[in-house]
Amino acid sequence: MLTMSILLWFGSFFGSETPKEEKIQPKTDPKVQVKVLLKGRVPAFFLDVKGEFEVVDLKNGRRQVKSYFPKKGTLQIKDGIKWVESFWGIHQIKVIPVQNDPVLVDGVEYFGNVEVISADNLLHVINEVEVEDYVRSYMTQHFCDKPLNKTVLEAISVVVRTDVYHTLMRNRQSYFHLDAKKVGYQGASLRGLYPMIDRAIENTKHKVMLFHGRPFPASWTEHSAGQTASYKAIHRQNFEGPTGAYAPLALQNKEDTRWSKEIPLEDITERFGLSSLKKVDLFIDGNSEKVYAVRFFDRTKHVDIPITELKTLLPSNLFKIDVTPHSLKVQGWGKGLGVGLCIYNATRLDAEGASLEEILKSSFPQTTLETRSTVPDLVARVVDEEPTLWYAKKISAFND
Repeated sequence: MLTMSILLWFGSFFGSETPKEEKIQPKTDPKVQVKVLLKGRVPAFFLDVKGEFEVVDLKNGRRQVKSYFPKKGTLQIKDGIKWVESFWGIHQIKVIPVQNDPVLVDGVEYFGNVEVISADNLLHVINEVEVEDYVRSYMTQHFCDKPLNKTVLEAISVVVRTDVYHTLMRNRQSYFHLDAKKVGYQGASLRGLYPMIDRAIENTKHKVMLFHGRPFPASWTEHSAGQTASYKAIHRQNFEGPTGAYAPLALQNKEDTRWSKEIPLEDITERFGLSSLKKVDLFIDGNSEKVYAVRFFDRTKHVDIPITELKTLLPSNLFKIDVTPHSLKVQGWGKGLGVGLCIYNATRLDAEGASLEEILKSSFPQTTLETRSTVPDLVARVVDEEPTLWYAKKISAFND
């Protein structure tokens, strides 16, 4: 009997076991995130987290708080960072919503994490958000009131995403990558109100354009008046990217986009610190005839102004100019800086049945459309910026 018990015990120990059911981990989409500066150099701001969250020390990654309840209050500096309770001696924190609940910064809603950095006794507030959510916010802000079709919205989504990927590739270790004021980022306030935009972003998820295997600075213009310029030619930065492109459908109605404007000389002299205005030089890209800078002269000196600083004064950068005793008389064509995707041309191509790839190729030659869920590494160092006005074709206007 004892022998039988021992045999049964050994059998149970060494015998075959029922294999355990293997747990299959659910697949999650990789998250490419971008950091957007919401507020810079402020003494305090109001932070409202709507659900469960954690607070970690950004310097060492150690968790400082784990809360299962919402929390709100003024965040300020007091021997470190203080938000209802104090984080003594800690000057960099990250607030992480566990369930991706929204966060309100001074009443504006955002998704993602909020980083707070104290420097020079002032606070910098950064939203770390998924690129797809950033693209949705950008698109909603800029295109919610424009009657654009599905494929055109998808093309713009790819353009915006490509530009963000390029920024991330070049500035991976930066405290922040984009400035909310400069790019028009307003968080998630209008999230879900424009289904066509949401669908365009979902249909192109992780899709970017590549030039020589890497994303590049990409942008859009409302109407190119028949020809776009390269990013390098207008922004004067030596980033590798596609050339400008001929836009024949936009050329057909170029004259319909003609505009004229008269600018008082005082507006220019006061804005740019000149005693008078005697002469104007235009610096022009020879391929597209687009203006990339303007040189204003008074009696003793001149100032060079990039066209990007004049876009609030001028509808486009394809124009000619005359100086009169009291004003600048400007006549031009098109709308926007004339770089990247020409939305008018894209809309006409879409009406003729062009595909997403064909629309993108029309404005970005020698590029490929690919799905990339990670940002490529920057494999070579290139010159970020050339000296201002490093080549020029000049056209002058004189005040006689």
